[in-house]
Amino acid sequence: MSNPAQRANKLFVQTFGTTADDLYLAPGRVNLIGEHTDYNDGFVLPAAINFHTILAVKRRDDDLYRAVSDAFPGEIKEWTFGQEGAMNPDDGWVNYLKGFTAAMAAAGLTAKGLDISVVSNVPLGAGLSSSALRGSLRHRCQ
Repeated sequence: MSNPAQRANKLFVQTFGTTADDLYLAPGRVNLIGEHTDYNDGFVLPAAINFHTILAVKRRDDDLYRAVSDAFPGEIKEWTFGQEGAMNPDDGWVNYLKGFTAAMAAAGLTAKGLDISVVSNVPLGAGLSSSALRGSLRHRCQ
């Protein structure tokens, strides 16, 4: 099954036993005028590339977040909104999601929990996907 949306849905159903409510696709990106300038108050000229991250998402009635990634089979990461605690380097990819919900809580915002499956064809460690992952979650939480 090569269709990423189908893979995200299949992973969601296999993990959570139900279908997702929504799918979010965010492209990876490159900065044509240099790296690491965006978060150093520099200029950027980003362009989307043909790699992407897809989130299959379903809202929960509680504050629990559960996330799974096809890149790490069998690992289900869980945390509670507003109780993320210190970021654990061993949690790797899920720290991007936990950091986002922690920032929302610190800003006084509230959000119900989510079940999330993450599928990506962006090479791990390539520096092309973390903004795609955060952007997809941000869009869902708005």
